[in-house]
Amino acid sequence: MAQRVAFSAAGNLVRLKDHGAAAGAYTILLERYGDGPFAAEALLHLGTCRLELQEYAEAEAIWRRLIEGFDETTQAPWGWRKMALAQLLQGRFEGSLATLKLMASKYAGTHFGEYARVRQGYVLMAAGRLAEAKSSYAEFLTTCSRSKYCRLARGQLAEVDRALTVARADGRRR
Repeated sequence: MAQRVAFSAAGNLVRLKDHGAAAGAYTILLERYGDGPFAAEALLHLGTCRLELQEYAEAEAIWRRLIEGFDETTQAPWGWRKMALAQLLQGRFEGSLATLKLMASKYAGTHFGEYARVRQGYVLMAAGRLAEAKSSYAEFLTTCSRSKYCRLARGQLAEVDRALTVARADGRRR
């Protein structure tokens, strides 16, 4: 009962957008009940609080703890997804790509695997690797017939094409 109350109190702080206090509450919950029934979800939310506080390295470490300790839970795929985001926000493009590749393999055939494949194109775009991003999106689109991410991939591919057109035009002007 105490775990449930502590978890609920931390969630209320998140709803109030008091991410610092919520992070503290989740940390205390995990210190007291680190192997309890709310541990995986508490780690997921604690990482999100750290992300909201722009503490990206801390968020990444928390989500790594989630996937290493609770990999068979329903929160684990979200931990993988968010860990790749934290790496991207730190400018760690290769780390983010590696995480997404592992995630795509681990969750192949699921929407989490599809998300990871599409997100690789986005990370490549953010890294300025437009030709690779274009290839990544084009490859995804050849196999995405029923994926909810097809439309997103088409839109991102169009954005890459526009960026490549601008880059070519800039190169001709110099």
